[in-house]
Amino acid sequence: MTKGSTIDEQVDAALDRLLVEFGRKILEIVPGKVSTEVDARFSFDREASIKKALHIIEVRREALTTGRV
Repeated sequence: MTKGSTIDEQVDAALDRLLVEFGRKILEIVPGKVSTEVDARFSFDREASIKKALHIIEVRREALTTGRV
């Protein structure tokens, strides 16, 4: 089940996981690095940007078995 108590939180978590999965698939085809960007809506909210980035890192660690986080 997707994490989150509201439907918006669940959708947000599902999209984060989907983006990480896209990155994982790209790494299977193209050598090098793949980056995941933080939503531009957080550009003026430092704390939200950091929180989102840390969340994406955690999702990547859970999804990637190669140690390439």
